Order: sequence, then structure tokens, then C-alpha cells
Amino acid sequence: MDKGIHSIEDLSRLEGVIRSLLRQYCLDEVIVGLRQSQQKLLPFTIAGISLFAIRFALPPIARKGNTTGIVWNDLQPIAHFVMQYLLADPVSFTPPAENTYHDSNAIPILLRTIGNQFPYDYTIWGQYGRSQIVYHDLPQQLTCHTDIPHFDVESAFRRIIHVPLMDYIDIGFVAFVAAQAEIAFTGGYFQKARHQGITLPDDEAIALVLDQLAADQWQMRALYDQYRQRDRRYAAYDFNPLLVHPIIRPWKKREGASLDDDRLIAPLPNLIIAKLSEAIIRGQVMYS
Repeated sequence: MDKGIHSIEDLSRLEGVIRSLLRQYCLDEVIVGLRQSQQKLLPFTIAGISLFAIRFALPPIARKGNTTGIVWNDLQPIAHFVMQYLLADPVSFTPPAENTYHDSNAIPILLRTIGNQFPYDYTIWGQYGRSQIVYHDLPQQLTCHTDIPHFDVESAFRRIIHVPLMDYIDIGFVAFVAAQAEIAFTGGYFQKARHQGITLPDDEAIALVLDQLAADQWQMRALYDQYRQRDRRYAAYDFNPLLVHPIIRPWKKREGASLDDDRLIAPLPNLIIAKLSEAIIRGQVMYS
């Protein structure tokens, strides 16, 4: 595989290698291993490995105590192959994919490569203030202008998400803190936040927001299957459900389960922040 990817057949064979490696592990082992090795990997590589793990890793089993993640020596070859896969572009294949973008191969390759990497390299600085200004403060200020058509952002948001917009943002940022503080956390972290003096809505609202931010392996697979590239020459640019659900539930959420029983892992915690800003209702409108 180090000889490079020169055709859709090469890409398919590389996917087979990645599949065979990941089928030796459970999903939670892979995601925990990624978190433990996050300083050694680029964000887009973590996102790519997470997607392959969602597709190919074994469903997690019931465990006593914390999950042990894949050690770096075992994760490194997987990361190597996944990065090769993600950097493949069909314009470089033999024969190349048809390209009509101003008769230039370089421009679409550059745009696709950037588009495949930048969404996962997300800064956290100032994002709470940004979310509050964009979705709360500015809409209220605009209601004072008679020349601007009125749109009730808060009411529209409640119809879709069923919680107040600022409650959604507050809960989401506490989830981000929890994901940063603990590789695998439970919904019980919100009770801990309350004990530390943070004002949060009731557990029902928290559960509703977590259902928007998180999905289990089967829900993620279904979303991937719905929006993946139909032309498999472009498989390296498949849609990644982490952009809609940045938190993974290793196990299906049981009906009526308490927040303490809701176990959650975020491969890239900063994607929670992305979800709370420009992508605040992505998944509810764009992918509904």
C-alpha cells in the first residue's frame, strides 16, 4: 500500500486493509485509543479513523471499569493507512476522473483536500460569546429595525430542538468541558457541574440536548450510508457523521435510562464547539 493509490481499485483495497485491522477491536477501544494518542495525530486523521471505526469496528461489549484504548504501536499503522486514504484524489488516478474546473487539475485537488481537513481543526476561543451574539443578542436587536423582516429565531429553534436556545448552548458547552476533562464521561457530569455552582436546566432538557449532540454506532452508520459519496472514486471525501453528532454513544441508549447511565465519548471535543456555533442546527434541518 505504500506504493500509492492510483485507481479506485487501489482505494478499495486500502479500505479492505483498514477494515481488517479495525475488526480486531471494539468501537470504544478505538475511540479511547484516539483520545489517548490525540497529540500524535492530526484532527482530520482522528475524524477519519473514527468514521472507519464506526463502520467496521465491533460493537462494544459490557465492561467492568474503564475501557482500555488501543496502544499507539497498534494504532499507528491504522493511522498511516487512513491518512493515505484521506489524501487520495481521483484526479491523480489512472485514468483520472474527468475534470472540467477551468481546465485545471490543481484547483479542485486543493479545494477537496482543504475541505477534507479544515472542518476538524476547530478553535475553541471565543465561541461561547459568538454563539450567544449570533443566535441570541443579534436577533433581539434586529427586531427593533422596521426595515428588516421579522424572524423569531428562538421560537423556530424551540420547534426543532424543543429546548430554549441558550439552554442548548449552555448544556453543549458543559458537555464540551466534560469531554475535555474525561475521555469517557456520563450524563452524570451535569450534576457535578450543578454542585460546582453552574446553573443548568432540568435533566429532561439535558437529555434532549445530548440526543442532538450524540449518536450511537448504528445511528452514525445510517447517517453515513445516507450521505456518503455515490461515486466511489471520491470515497476519500465521504460525509463524516461527527459533523452532525460530535459525541459517540458506544452503547445504545436504553429507554428510560438515567443520565448517569448515558456513557459518551467525543473523538474531537472541539467539534462540540463547532456544533454550537455555525452548525447549531445541522442535522435537524440539513440532514432531516
